[in-house]
Amino acid sequence: MELLIEYFNIIKNKLLKMEYKKTDWDNYRQLKKGEVIKDTDEFLEDKKGWRKTICAGGLAPDPSYTSHRMYRRLKTDI
Repeated sequence: MELLIEYFNIIKNKLLKMEYKKTDWDNYRQLKKGEVIKDTDEFLEDKKGWRKTICAGGLAPDPSYTSHRMYRRLKTDI
């Protein structure tokens, strides 16, 4: 039981830390799996926030996996 409570607390703390990563989704959209990454796109780097991409021309990974980077694109840059 103690192990389960400890696990729950770890997950809760991770979720609370993610709150600072809120994004302006009114002006941006998330890239879908397989989309070509443009040099104007940004990726979410842990503890540093959104940064310009360094791998333009590659394919965006599946954002549903938390181990993958999340990419975003300005809605006006379509």
